[in-house]
Amino acid sequence: MAKAKQTTSSTKPARSARKGAARKGAARNSAPAVKKRAQTKPAKQGRTKVAPQLAEGATKQGRVIALLGRDTGATLDELVAATGWLPHTTRAALTGLRNKGFALDKSKRADGTTAYRISSAPKAGKAA
Repeated sequence: MAKAKQTTSSTKPARSARKGAARKGAARNSAPAVKKRAQTKPAKQGRTKVAPQLAEGATKQGRVIALLGRDTGATLDELVAATGWLPHTTRAALTGLRNKGFALDKSKRADGTTAYRISSAPKAGKAA
């Protein structure tokens, strides 16, 4: 037969009273708090190289639009390298551009890879 726990009250004061006392005591006995310096994150290793005409601070979608705006267009591999996205995410970005009003052409290069190119951009009010 299992022993039943006693339900008598504890001799400890209530938790809120203990916490309040600890705060007051800690404030009296401790030295003033020293602010910690903000730690800077180390530079990312292995950043992908982007075409020189693309600004380093541009958005990834801006990089995609810049690559697609070239006369030769861009392959899926080039777009993945420029953005760091996975291929399915890059294809979804192309679909998003189509939905925003960009007309995309798809063609085969001499080596057999598919290249995407913007044939016409949307009107200024529709792109935003």
